[in-house]
Amino acid sequence: MINENKLRDLITKHGLRGNNRKREIVYKRCVVMSFMRKKGYTLHKIGEWFGKDHATVIHSINMSDIYAQYDDFRTTEY
Repeated sequence: MINENKLRDLITKHGLRGNNRKREIVYKRCVVMSFMRKKGYTLHKIGEWFGKDHATVIHSINMSDIYAQYDDFRTTEY
């Protein structure tokens, strides 16, 4: 697992928790959710961190692969 305190700080610093639908926030949220899933976090646990349900987490993880194909996604600073 990763340092959870740093992860919480990252989520708070970038405003990733909640319902903000700005493109740059959605991109960042998807990337972090995908990263957490690859590190072994459950869908339920990821959802708790972001205030989302597991179905939203699945969708975000799937969308991170699609977003990665776009130029503005790759040039966004993370």
